[in-house]
Amino acid sequence: MTYATGTINDRETATADSIYDLLNPTPSEPMKARFVDGFCGDTQDGFVWGTATSSTATGGTITMSDEIDGGIKFLTGTANYGQVWMTFQGEQLNGGQSQPKQQPFSPTGSVLISVLKYTTDSALSVFSSAGGGLGGGTEAGRGDQGGNAGNGIVAHQMKGNATYFNLTTNNAGAYGSNLDSGVVKDHNWHCHKIECKTASAEYTLDGVLVGSRTDNLTPYHLAPLYGVFKYTVAGNCGMQLRYCEAYNT
Repeated sequence: MTYATGTINDRETATADSIYDLLNPTPSEPMKARFVDGFCGDTQDGFVWGTATSSTATGGTITMSDEIDGGIKFLTGTANYGQVWMTFQGEQLNGGQSQPKQQPFSPTGSVLISVLKYTTDSALSVFSSAGGGLGGGTEAGRGDQGGNAGNGIVAHQMKGNATYFNLTTNNAGAYGSNLDSGVVKDHNWHCHKIECKTASAEYTLDGVLVGSRTDNLTPYHLAPLYGVFKYTVAGNCGMQLRYCEAYNT
């Protein structure tokens, strides 16, 4: 997969298997834990990802998108409070939470890069919240459980009642306020990057650092998760994810 063409470390053309490889063509130290998924093929990889849907709102699906570079598509049902979630190494469930079996990424030194968009199946105002992040703890399979006791999450999200894309940090029953990116939400593809550091979580959107949070940082080891949650409004809410990369720094 070619990510850029230009002069990088005196090379005119850079071709890499991941964004990490592109930015670190000759690493000075051994690579730490890393995971990359470009969401190719015609079926979701059930070994790598577990999915869950709401037990009270049926009809949600997570399927491979039938278009070039469309990635994987999340789509809620039309019932009130419809939701669909996908968790790294989780279980396949209808209702409940697909808790990750492994949480290999550090809460004080890791990165998550996601390329995704919110689909035009419905207006953005129909969404309650949607997006992706790194979650950990005992019930970390759904982003909306990130603030429960024993859980933690740092996530980029789009909320139906907010103007901007934002970042949230939640930990062990404490929900942080949202960091507004200043970038108005839309239906276009965007590259979201979260970096967890010792005393902060930074949010970079399309290559621009838009802010950081220092409160409610989770101490739990983390794993990638993504999901869509809708309001009591008619219509389906959808999201497409075509790239996920997570690594320890």
